[in-house]
Amino acid sequence: NHTQLISRIDSLARILESFYDQTPILYVTPEFYQDHIKGNLKSMPLWIRNVKGTPKGLGRDWDYWQYANRGSIDGISGFVDLNVKNPEK
Repeated sequence: NHTQLISRIDSLARILESFYDQTPILYVTPEFYQDHIKGNLKSMPLWIRNVKGTPKGLGRDWDYWQYANRGSIDGISGFVDLNVKNPEK
C-alpha cells in the first residue's frame, strides 16, 4: 500500500534524524520516485540514481545525482559510483 510505504519511510527517517541529529537522504531511482514517492517526503533531501541521463520530470529538484555506477578513480581498483551535488542547491 502506497500510503503505508510513505508512512514507514517517514517514521524511519524521524527515528534516524533523532538518533543521528542529521536529516536522512532519500536515495532512489527515478522510476521508484515516480511510482512511490512523488509528492511526498518533500523535507528529505533527494539523491537520484540515474545512470541514463540527467534526472528530469521529478516535480522537485534533486540534491544529489548518481550519474554513473562504473566510474573509475585513481587509487581505487574496480568500478565506483560517481555522484554530483546539485549546483543550484
